Amino acid sequence: MVGDEAVMDGGAAAVKTPTLFLLGAQDLRVPVSNGLQYARALKEKGVETKVIVPKDVHAIDRPQSDFESFLNIGLWFKKYCK
Repeated sequence: MVGDEAVMDGGAAAVKTPTLFLLGAQDLRVPVSNGLQYARALKEKGVETKVIVPKDVHAIDRPQSDFESFLNIGLWFKKYCK
């Protein structure tokens, strides 16, 4: 993505739901910068966002990252799915 216009064309303008991003720091398929840019666009719109960047590739493959992701997802759902 090149700029804010590209992010908004990607659907960020319509998002209202709190969004949790899990981005692999070593992901070769989806650069972390893309996820961070999308998260920033949502945050600027007032959408509740949280970004987690484990030291993994596209798939979360380290046991510690898997555990931490599981905990964060559980807390996110507990907070927003009432």
